[in-house]
Amino acid sequence: MKGWSFNQALECWCIEDVVYTEKADVPQAQRLSVFVPKAYLSETGEIAKSGACGIYTAQNAPVIFENNAAGYMEMTNTHPGEERFFGAPYLAQGMVYVTCGCRGRSSKNAQGEYVGKAPMTLVDFKTAIRFLRHNRATLPGDWSKLVSVGFSAGGAMSALLAVTGDHPDYDPYLRANGAYMEESDAVYAAQIYCPIIDLEHADMAYEWQFGADPENETSYAGPAETMTPFKKTVSQRLRRMYVEYVNRLGLIHPQTGEKLELGEDGRSGAFYEMTMRRLGDAARLCGELPPTNLDDDVLHRRRRMKACTAFDRLDEQSGENELFGNSVQNTAHFSLSVAKAVQSVAEEFPEEAAALADGWAHCGDEAFQKRLRLLNPLAYIRDARGKKAAHYRIRVGADDADTAFSVSMTLAVMLQNANLGTVDDALVWRQPHCEADVPGQIQDWIHHIFEGQGA
Repeated sequence: MKGWSFNQALECWCIEDVVYTEKADVPQAQRLSVFVPKAYLSETGEIAKSGACGIYTAQNAPVIFENNAAGYMEMTNTHPGEERFFGAPYLAQGMVYVTCGCRGRSSKNAQGEYVGKAPMTLVDFKTAIRFLRHNRATLPGDWSKLVSVGFSAGGAMSALLAVTGDHPDYDPYLRANGAYMEESDAVYAAQIYCPIIDLEHADMAYEWQFGADPENETSYAGPAETMTPFKKTVSQRLRRMYVEYVNRLGLIHPQTGEKLELGEDGRSGAFYEMTMRRLGDAARLCGELPPTNLDDDVLHRRRRMKACTAFDRLDEQSGENELFGNSVQNTAHFSLSVAKAVQSVAEEFPEEAAALADGWAHCGDEAFQKRLRLLNPLAYIRDARGKKAAHYRIRVGADDADTAFSVSMTLAVMLQNANLGTVDDALVWRQPHCEADVPGQIQDWIHHIFEGQGA
C-alpha cells in the first residue's frame, strides 16, 4: 500500500503497474493499476469508510475491471493520458477503476517459448481478478460485484468472464499461472463492446453478411483483394453452411417466442429479419433511413473489410491463426467449418484444395477442440457449472466490419434464452469497431444495475 500516489487531474488515488502473479512469464504485460476516487482513501492509504463520491461510498462503489486486450495481442495495462485509458468518467461518478494487461498471441518467456496462446489471455484476467479479491481488505469498493468491460478481443474476454466464473475447465491453467485458487473470478456484470467471438464459426458468419462484396478494403487485416474464383466459391459454401449452423442453434426470439431461423437463401427468415431490425433501429435512432436489405447495406454503406477467409485465413496469416499456435509453433488453422468448405470445392478446384488439404488435420483432436471451447462464450452459456453474471450490456458499431453483426446478436439471444440475467443489446449507428456507445450511457447502466446500493 506504500505505492499509492495522487493524480491531481483525475482527483484520485492510484497504485500502478502491480504484477498480479508471482509466476509471471511476461511481467511487463501481467500488470494492473487501480484508481480510486479521492474520498475513499486517507492520505496514509487507509480506507475512509465514510468517504462518499456521488451516490456511492468506499464500501459499495462499483468496481470497473477494464481489460486492455486487443487483437489477442500482448497488451500492457493503460495509464492516464494514454489513448486506451477510459477511467475518467467512471472515477468522476464514484466508481473504482482497474485497468489490466495480459499476455497475447506473440508473447514469449525468457526461454523463447510462446506463452500467450489460447486461452492464456483469459487466464491472465481471471488471475488478476483473484489477486485483487485476495487484497480486497485494503482496497475500497464492492469487490463482490465487479463490472467487466472490454472491446474487440477485450469484448470477447468480457463476455467470457461473465459466463465462465469459477468454471473448473480453467483450474489447471490458473494453478500454473499462480492464481489464488481460494478466490473467485466471477463478475457481476459485463459490458461487451464489439466482441470477436465464436471463432470456429466466424468465417461462416462473415461470408453470410459480406459475401455479396467480391472485394475488401485495405486495412490492418491485409491489402485490398478481389476474390479469385476459388475464394468466391468457398465464400458461397460458407454462406450456405452458416444457414445450417444458425438453424441448428435452436434460438428463440426473446419477445415473440418464434424460432429464429434463416431461409435457404440466407436472406429470409426470422433470424435475418431480426438482424435487419437491429440495424434499422440503430439508423432510426439517429434520424436516418434504415437499409432495405443486407446486401445493399454491404455494397453501398459498409463494405467488407477482410478478405475471404477472414479469421482462419487460408494462408494462415491472421491474428486468430497465431492465437491457436502452441509453445513452439506460431500459427495454426483452427476452423473445421473452413476446412469443410475447402474440401467441398476440391473437385472444382483440385490444385487450390490440395495445397491446403493437410492444414486442418489437427483440428479434430479432442485436446484442440477443448482449447477452442475455452475461448468461446457461446459454449458456456448453457453449461450449468461455474457462475454466471447477472447483467449483460452488448454494444456494436453499425460500421463495424471486423466481424458479422449476427455474432453479437446470437450471443445476446442465447443469453436471453438461457435466462441468465438482464441483457441490453444494440447496434450503434455510424460507430466503427471500438467502444461503440453514447457518452455516459454505460455509467447510467451501471447506476441502474446497482440501484438501491448507493449512499
